[in-house]
Amino acid sequence: MSTISHTGTVVEIHGGEATVELSRTEQCGSPGARCATCASASAKPHRVRVDGTGLQEGDAVCLSIPASAGYMSAFVLFGLPVILMVAGGAIGSAVAGDGSQAELPLIIGGLAGFLLGLATAVLVNAKVAGSGFIRVRRAGQREH
Repeated sequence: MSTISHTGTVVEIHGGEATVELSRTEQCGSPGARCATCASASAKPHRVRVDGTGLQEGDAVCLSIPASAGYMSAFVLFGLPVILMVAGGAIGSAVAGDGSQAELPLIIGGLAGFLLGLATAVLVNAKVAGSGFIRVRRAGQREH
């Protein structure tokens, strides 16, 4: 399985979680090809919270996620709200019938579908972030 990997250093351990400061590479700052984890234009170091089991402050680590995670995240964040907006608008239009105020239920249904899609995206993101989706290993160790 293809993965996206990035190295970093554990800067803090708190309550079983580790805060990892990602190391910037050449791709992180080049305008034409930013890396997936440091896509921010900010000059501040990018930090990620991960499971800190077996880690200590100062450890060099490698974080990796499945490459397909980016596609799934993009769909959940951008595609799902649009699909649910269209579905909500269709339901609102069907409920309204052919009255003179037919556009109001369409707008309300579309807005409700869009907000439901955004809420779903936030919940999915929180579940993925807390599920150990990011694999952590000390730098130099082979991935099993």
